[in-house]
Amino acid sequence: MLPKRERTLGVDPDKQIIALYARGATPVRSQTSPLNHLAPTSPLFSQRSRATCNRALAYRESHTTSVNTWDEFTEVLETKGGFISAHWDGTTETELKIKELTKATIRCIPLDGDAEPGTCILTGKPSERRVLFARAY
Repeated sequence: MLPKRERTLGVDPDKQIIALYARGATPVRSQTSPLNHLAPTSPLFSQRSRATCNRALAYRESHTTSVNTWDEFTEVLETKGGFISAHWDGTTETELKIKELTKATIRCIPLDGDAEPGTCILTGKPSERRVLFARAY
């Protein structure tokens, strides 16, 4: 879990202010700001949200492994874990069979990025794109 770096203490919609308590590399500080100053262009908001987003993306990338074969898939599940990017033929039968054999389920079908044709890791049938599998712990 990523550490919490900023907490909202309270929002007063009548006065249109927000009270923030921020913690980071600098000493603890508090700030009261008008709500309209917390637009995405606000330095405080942009800096904090960009840093949080970058940490989340780095975490996701470091915990995602691409595989092309069934043997690679099962090996990564047993040794590394995390998300596994693999081809799937798009059928419910294959999805259920993978779940039955490994307890891994599809967690995400990425719609952004280029479609990468390939072959299903289990059946060898054509696949339009990779999906993300994971197993609950």
